[in-house]
Amino acid sequence: MARQIAEVRWGLVTSREGLYGTRLEYHDDGTVCLSNPGLPSALTLQTWSSSSDFQKDRHTPTLPLLNLKSTYRLVPRLVSSPADGVIFCVQTRDRFDALIAEEFLYGPDYRFTLPPKGTNYTISLLSAGFDSLRFTSFELWEVEDD
Repeated sequence: MARQIAEVRWGLVTSREGLYGTRLEYHDDGTVCLSNPGLPSALTLQTWSSSSDFQKDRHTPTLPLLNLKSTYRLVPRLVSSPADGVIFCVQTRDRFDALIAEEFLYGPDYRFTLPPKGTNYTISLLSAGFDSLRFTSFELWEVEDD
């Protein structure tokens, strides 16, 4: 049994390091298109977070709070060329903001579990050698462990 937790859209641009020379288009339906054939792998394209410092960032968290020790599946709604041109990275931090876990998620089954001492997490979309990307959203689902 699985239960959908959230649907996450692109939102505000959080990373500019990998966007130099990139054509970035926002569409009225919320879809974002990126193209840059020369973009190196492992660059962060976008990051979503379960916590934020409103005084500093001026925006609210973009990810829901999740149950610790539960397993979650990320279901991307995107098309990249080549097909495996992006990967996701989930980083979990403790209450002192120290990194305690990092998982790289590769398709087709994007599953992750938050460690017991985690208090917040981020999900980042990384380049893995794509030429073009059409990103609509991703869904988070809570799933039973197999």
